[in-house]
Amino acid sequence: MNERVAPAAAGRPVSSLRGRLRRVLLVLLAGLCVQWWMADRMILHVGESEMTTRLQHDLDSLAGALQAQPHVRAVNFEHVALVYGQPGSGHYAVLRGAGWAVGSPSFGREPLFAPTGLASEARARIAGPYGQAVLLMVRRVQAGAVPVEIAVAEDLTELDAQLREFRLMFLAGSVLVLALTMAIQALEIRRALRAVDRARDGILQVAQGHTLVVPADAPAEIRPLLDEIGRLVRHVEQSLQKSRTAMGDLSHAVKTPLAGLQRLADDARIGAHPELQRLLREQIETITRRIERELKRARMAGDRRSGPGFRAHQELPALVELLRRIHHDKVLDIRWQAPAQVLPFDAEDLLEILGNLGDNACKWAASRVEITLTDRDGLCLTVADDGPGCPAELREALGARGLRADERLPGHGLGLAIVRDIAEAAGGRLELGQSATLGGLEARVQLPR
Repeated sequence: MNERVAPAAAGRPVSSLRGRLRRVLLVLLAGLCVQWWMADRMILHVGESEMTTRLQHDLDSLAGALQAQPHVRAVNFEHVALVYGQPGSGHYAVLRGAGWAVGSPSFGREPLFAPTGLASEARARIAGPYGQAVLLMVRRVQAGAVPVEIAVAEDLTELDAQLREFRLMFLAGSVLVLALTMAIQALEIRRALRAVDRARDGILQVAQGHTLVVPADAPAEIRPLLDEIGRLVRHVEQSLQKSRTAMGDLSHAVKTPLAGLQRLADDARIGAHPELQRLLREQIETITRRIERELKRARMAGDRRSGPGFRAHQELPALVELLRRIHHDKVLDIRWQAPAQVLPFDAEDLLEILGNLGDNACKWAASRVEITLTDRDGLCLTVADDGPGCPAELREALGARGLRADERLPGHGLGLAIVRDIAEAAGGRLELGQSATLGGLEARVQLPR
């Protein structure tokens, strides 16, 4: 039973480090907001507590003055504190009894506080004189037999201004801390994942024949994964090596008796029977081709990119020279174009494809053949000629094993079949069409990365 890696659970969103970092950032932002609110409340509480202490001292002084003053309406507020005698000073006091109220000179022409209904020793923020917001505190005492309510207040303008300044400073500091945290976090994660990038590059280089080296500085959290990948790659390499050895042994074991059969077919006694000799040779050739083709397909299925990569600028000149020698009876202009870098594809596979397509093109070309390799979203190999081309209705059938477009030309009709098999084994495809520039047949092989 074939197995494959199961995809992510259906309906479950794909997680990413960036998404997780964004969630961490939102949590951090929420934490800073809570911290900012708590600090704001704490500073406000401390400021009002200090102000309450001062108001309590003033209440104590006014209560003492009432006890020493026979006429409660004649209390001198300036004896309590000079600020109560200065209009608009921000410190205000009101004595209120049954049907009467006396305010400190600091009210100036402003109206006195209205009765608040606060309990004794209670405090509240209210609108005060001169457009000031004040903190009011009330105490009820007995001046002799007369119940008196003492109300003192202090301006909150300076405290509120300091609180606003703190809020702005804390906001700026929080934004700075958040930005630095994001930068440091991104830097640390990038540094941690650098080892993963090197491991990824190493895995990609395995396709070019290099050995995978797991970075020694990989983070502890991902090192087990990288170690497992390294062990898997080594296991695959060992399995492929064993497979190649087994295929080589099989090839040697089968070709030896085939060579004996070939000698038997050349024996003079068999030569006395020409028809029997011809049939025997055809069967030997058919068996030989079939064995070589199946061994080739087995090797491709096991490792379609196991070689050291294809160096087009080294391989193509030799291939072109070989094609010219094979088709020496023609004067051919064979041109090629390919990337300079090493292509991460098996060299034997590409030479097999180019050799078969090039040989087919040279058979049919009048004078010119073009071979083009482009490395863009995979590898595209194109071989075109200026021959008579192929009718559209016959192109679909080309590539079937043993089918030949023209029986007059030599060959077994296996070239395009071999190319199609290699392309399909690699997950690619073979396409046949008419060359837009040369007018003859154009064979295009697309191989994915």
